[in-house]
Amino acid sequence: MATKIAFVSCAYGTYRKTQPAWEDILAAKPDLLLMLGDNAYMSWYGSTWDFKALEDCYRAQFAVKEFRAVIESVPTLAIWDDHDCGPDDTLGAEAPPQYVATTREMFDRWFGFARNNNRPHMYCTYDDLPEVRVVMLDVRTYRTSSKAANPTLLGDAQEKWLWKQLDPARTEQKRFTIIGSGTGFSVGKPGHRVADYRSVADGIRSRLAFHPGSAGSLGRRALFLAGDVHYNKFVSHPEGFHEAISSGVACFIPKTYTEDEFVPERYADNWGLITISDTQIYVDFHANPHTTGGASRRVIAIEDWTVAKK
Repeated sequence: MATKIAFVSCAYGTYRKTQPAWEDILAAKPDLLLMLGDNAYMSWYGSTWDFKALEDCYRAQFAVKEFRAVIESVPTLAIWDDHDCGPDDTLGAEAPPQYVATTREMFDRWFGFARNNNRPHMYCTYDDLPEVRVVMLDVRTYRTSSKAANPTLLGDAQEKWLWKQLDPARTEQKRFTIIGSGTGFSVGKPGHRVADYRSVADGIRSRLAFHPGSAGSLGRRALFLAGDVHYNKFVSHPEGFHEAISSGVACFIPKTYTEDEFVPERYADNWGLITISDTQIYVDFHANPHTTGGASRRVIAIEDWTVAKK
């Protein structure tokens, strides 16, 4: 039987009272849902930290019955990104600690139902699926600017934890590795991608590289999943791992980032679905055909971890 993993980000309950993508996700019958940040997409209006407005944003998102139907029936993992951590492009390590603590308390309270084997940390792993190990990262709490003198994306403790999770000598590995992040590895604004944090990016590249080895070797077959950018995108990296971005499950396609954009003509209903069969992995991107071009698919051959040509 195939294993299915849905992944989403950017749910704007304040403006999107009706969110049809959740019905489609539920109909797909995924075994797991990964929520990759901006799960209650708060519009902070510059640098203002408005905790009441964030609470209202959570309340609006959880009032969407289609959303509740999914999280009440599908095992869910959840991490945050800037719009549920703080104002746009929040750097947790450079923000007032009491502010980040407040937004974290709200996240934990609303997403307390989500699976997490590493509390009180947000970063965690999930091993309940056959052949798949999911590693979820917190890329906001400990983050500095990528242009800082000694930039960090994950913080020292989380970075050491991540290397342990990806080390077969220290942690049992599975056939497939999925990393979930609020920030894309190579996709996003310059200075705001994982790749812009050279040390951790190089570490991820080396550890996710595909090395099939001799016959019968598991090799490292890895997918890096992220959100943030309000569109779907697929990238294959030279090291042999693949990056899949899906953002805007109930949001909008940004242009000027002003409120006049929150109209049906700019609605995004983007979400991704990974289906693991015996010989192939299908990465399906779903979208509103009127604003983002509709659905697309990538097919990965499990044996050599290459993507079939269109």
